[in-house]
Amino acid sequence: MAKILVVDDSSSVRESARQALEAAGHEVLTEGNAILLAVHMHREKLDLVLLDVSLPLVTGDSSLKGLRPEDLENTIVLLYSSLGRDELKVLVEKSGARGYILKSADPTDLVRQVDGWLTQARSPPPSRSAMQK
Repeated sequence: MAKILVVDDSSSVRESARQALEAAGHEVLTEGNAILLAVHMHREKLDLVLLDVSLPLVTGDSSLKGLRPEDLENTIVLLYSSLGRDELKVLVEKSGARGYILKSADPTDLVRQVDGWLTQARSPPPSRSAMQK
């Protein structure tokens, strides 16, 4: 089970993501404002953050600039948006997010992708001997 924060200004998107991720066994917190991202990052031991890009006041990608580098090392932050893949790839590079997930109407796809990111993060790095083969 992972602790996940969903940041999105749409209550229906937050609720849909929360329901799908909780049904998969994760603990889910939700937030409608990216300004409070740093507060959640400092208060909670989050495994993963789904961060909408198109938020009022402060965009999701720009809210990452207020975080400490160690926050981004210890928590997987993924941009969560319906923007195009090319635009999201650029925003990931600029923001320091680890990657992105496209918003989809299919909650099982969201769970599959989140679980994939969590599995990848939990996998131990290859040993030196395995790397030399």
